[in-house]
Amino acid sequence: MARQTKTSERKSLTVSDAIQNLSAIASVEIDPTKPLGVIKKHKLVIQDENFVDHTILFIVPDNAQTILLNVKKTIKVILEYFRDLYDDPATDWEDERMRHSLQMIMDMVVTAGEKLGEYVSLYPVLNYSEDITDSKEYKDLETFYLKKLSSKMRKELEGDEAWQEEWNHNPKKVIFDPQEAGLYDFETIKQDRNYELFYLTDSDGEPFFTEDLKRNIRLVTQVDEGTGVDFYKDPLIKIREINDKDFSYAAGQILQEIHHPIETFYRLHHHKNRPLATIVHKSVMALMLAANSKNLLTNAIGKSSFSYFEDFCLFLREALYSEEYRHMVAYPEGLEEDQKDIMKCILAISHAFFTRMCGVREEMIGLIFHMMQEGKKESEQGFFSQLLRDDEALRQCLSHYPHGSLLKILDVLSEEQLEGFCPIRQGNYPYMLLEMQFEKKKIKLLHLPSPTTQTTLEDVYIIEEFSGFVRSETELHEKHLLVDLQDKDSSLENHRSRAIEKFCHGAEFASNLYYVSLKKSGDFYHQREQFLKLDRADDFLKIFKEEIDRGLVEHFPFSKEFISKILGSIHEYLFQKKERLSRAERLDFIEIAFQYFLVQCIERNPCSSLSFTNKDGLDDGSVQNFELWAFLHKIQKETFTKSDREMALWLLYAPSLRVRERLVNGSCFTRAISALSYLETLSKELLQKSLKGLHSEKITTIE
Repeated sequence: MARQTKTSERKSLTVSDAIQNLSAIASVEIDPTKPLGVIKKHKLVIQDENFVDHTILFIVPDNAQTILLNVKKTIKVILEYFRDLYDDPATDWEDERMRHSLQMIMDMVVTAGEKLGEYVSLYPVLNYSEDITDSKEYKDLETFYLKKLSSKMRKELEGDEAWQEEWNHNPKKVIFDPQEAGLYDFETIKQDRNYELFYLTDSDGEPFFTEDLKRNIRLVTQVDEGTGVDFYKDPLIKIREINDKDFSYAAGQILQEIHHPIETFYRLHHHKNRPLATIVHKSVMALMLAANSKNLLTNAIGKSSFSYFEDFCLFLREALYSEEYRHMVAYPEGLEEDQKDIMKCILAISHAFFTRMCGVREEMIGLIFHMMQEGKKESEQGFFSQLLRDDEALRQCLSHYPHGSLLKILDVLSEEQLEGFCPIRQGNYPYMLLEMQFEKKKIKLLHLPSPTTQTTLEDVYIIEEFSGFVRSETELHEKHLLVDLQDKDSSLENHRSRAIEKFCHGAEFASNLYYVSLKKSGDFYHQREQFLKLDRADDFLKIFKEEIDRGLVEHFPFSKEFISKILGSIHEYLFQKKERLSRAERLDFIEIAFQYFLVQCIERNPCSSLSFTNKDGLDDGSVQNFELWAFLHKIQKETFTKSDREMALWLLYAPSLRVRERLVNGSCFTRAISALSYLETLSKELLQKSLKGLHSEKITTIE
């Protein structure tokens, strides 16, 4: 194991962070209007308007020396890492991957030094004469690499350009807005944004990633694994076991939900007469095996509950795509009695698959608290301030371990052929997060990823599993409200969003699906570019209404007059009719207005289930689940308890930890916390007064 350095640089900056610092500089476009920035622990980032983190100090010319000092610290950490490897007798110098990783790190050091020199040269007023490549830190690293590490290597590696250089010359780069796609931006990859591109190909059938990009991801994960961290203490190791237990619970719950139609199915021996019935029988058997506690991962010798549940999903899909089932759906009037019973079984299974409860809520909450360690202690500074501290503790914990989302990307890249992006079929299964009660009506809040499958950005189709769920809603006389959080102006999300919109408004399902669209992106939502100085309240409210007309919200059942009434009520009661609103206040205003829209929409569209659906149901989806829950709680109860903190952590972090082994995206989290913190300063009575004229007094309790 590599020796542990005691230098202050290594205490405040990890090797992984150091490599990402180099990557950030190496990939930056030399543009004085887009300065570099420094975040906690001396981590460097490129300015991104979507990256809402108040801990960032963006570097302007008068502070550019801060960047130079932090790069020197970065180089010193890399040198210490090289020395650790050199001194460690366990280092395998015959390992080509390791040797190539060292060369790639040096490639990034050289490129970063050159880029930084160009950046500083833009500001001659600094009179900062020292070039980073002439610094003692850089020379020490260069000397150690050439004289020490090279002597340990069996043969000199052939030089490859840094992965960023090849990608910057890749013609595919121009397909997207760099702020949006950014596969060449390693910080975007680290944050697990746009990871669906790793599953897809372009219109010519070629992948969106390069071999150098694959090597760079491997480099970071290999460095993480070699930094002396005890792998067996990684809290995410427990995720697989937790998921296995949940799928066992899910199988048992689905069997319980479909008890009556399955009992009829077997009593009349339908499973012996038709091929479709045989498939249904196999799916039931797979559920029984998954539900058997002897097949839990902790007990099983062969296949586990996780694998048997995957078998069930395959059999359900086979049934839904069979010609026999399609014929029964197309001609329902002429069905025989046994066919009707088979159809009831399939629809009952589909409904239970989408609405089943999660069986590992307590385990996930326990894991989250374990990860926070001392963060278990509650603060007296407010509920949402506590959540900010919890979030910081969680990110600090995971920073010590290999990045789960990067490892998942490596799994995809190791496949010989890309299978396309379909979150539900790739293990991101739907389930019920909690139940909300409006008057006497209970509404299930579902975790629901995009119910689509796609092989390219343009080729998107609704999966039959979702069609089966909606058909089951018809049988049960229930309705689902799908709030689409995807951006129709985005080249990455447009086709997915349009496919869902078209499906929901189709003649067959329109009576059982409510579809609304809420756009949490763009210049107005982030109050940037032309909206940056929109501080006059009257102008802001006017443009807010215009943006709604342009698609900021779509298919909400409101007239323009009612929208004006909502915005006016928020301005009057929550912002005291201020004539001017700061950018922070406008950001909070928009977020709060969205919650008002949603509450009104739910009241005016009686539904049995609700989902905030985006690409994978994570990040924006998880944060919006939490945001609506917290908003309603504030209206009704005002104070938050210990159990409420557990619910908040469950809604925010459990989905992303289970699916991608990471935390929720930091920018959308801090945006929600900011708005909710503002509401926390207001009285319950004032909030209820702002809603009274909108007829929202019908809201009762949340379970």
